[in-house]
Amino acid sequence: CDRLVELGFVTILVNMFSYAQFDIKREVAYALANIAADGRHACAIVDAGAVRPFMQLLYARDPDVAAVTMNFVGLILAGHPQGRRLVEEAGGVDALEQLVFYENPQLRQQASLLLDRFFGEEELVDEGDQGIDEE
Repeated sequence: CDRLVELGFVTILVNMFSYAQFDIKREVAYALANIAADGRHACAIVDAGAVRPFMQLLYARDPDVAAVTMNFVGLILAGHPQGRRLVEEAGGVDALEQLVFYENPQLRQQASLLLDRFFGEEELVDEGDQGIDEE
């Protein structure tokens, strides 16, 4: 994997997200997720611009792609210093929230866990602030 990153292969794969058909995007997602799996190259993949295309794949309703994508999102949220902000800006919270209602119970659970672990506290604080008048 080190050599693939050094040679710029990650950038080529990320660029394929913008023009390839879904079946190619699915393979790109698998390849990038495998490169990022140990956590060492996740930042290189993020820096190449992969966050938004990964978030868009969550809407494809393909359970295999959704599982791979959520694993990648979990790596970013846990290991990238700006992971939470990047996922939020790429529409990841909305994409994960729609998966909470997906027919696949494993995907529902994984989406709920990511939302609760990385975004739950803020939402609870926001909800708790509603209805409090500061006069």
